[in-house]
Amino acid sequence: MTNTEFICDICSAPMELESKLSSVKMHGHKYRRRRFKCTICDYQKVIYAGGYGDEIIWPQTGIDEMNKRYKQEEENRNT
Repeated sequence: MTNTEFICDICSAPMELESKLSSVKMHGHKYRRRRFKCTICDYQKVIYAGGYGDEIIWPQTGIDEMNKRYKQEEENRNT
């Protein structure tokens, strides 16, 4: 079963569903995990829930948290 929704980061070939993994709880929510495997180079990647959380939402959450900490440290230095 090929799922062309996900493309390999290495060779840009379609990835297929390799296995369904157990769900994990992060940030107060439960997320489904799926392992996809490239049809050509055998590269594997774990995709969370809708597929974009691990690449867009969670990294941006980390960046936002670090910006908040930096701003607080800057305010602390100026007082």
